[in-house]
Amino acid sequence: MPICEVDISPLMTNTNAKMSTLLAKIRATDPRRPSQSDVATAIGTSQSYYSKLERGDVRVPTDLAPLLAAYFQQRISVIQILYPEQYAELEVQP
Repeated sequence: MPICEVDISPLMTNTNAKMSTLLAKIRATDPRRPSQSDVATAIGTSQSYYSKLERGDVRVPTDLAPLLAAYFQQRISVIQILYPEQYAELEVQP
């Protein structure tokens, strides 16, 4: 008999996909219209690695979060980058 019968399926969602949405929204609404390559160069990574971050294939490392926040002129915070599951419905301001 299980100790606790709690449905944890909502907790098993892909939080990386939520980060993808946030980074993609921020980049898409940036008035500078940066490419993935532009962002990657600015934060010192390759375009392919930044693409993985934006898609949510990998989580944003703690050392890159402040660089991303600075690049996007604080339109997204370090906390929002590191904990995307808390900000899945973030409204992006141009």
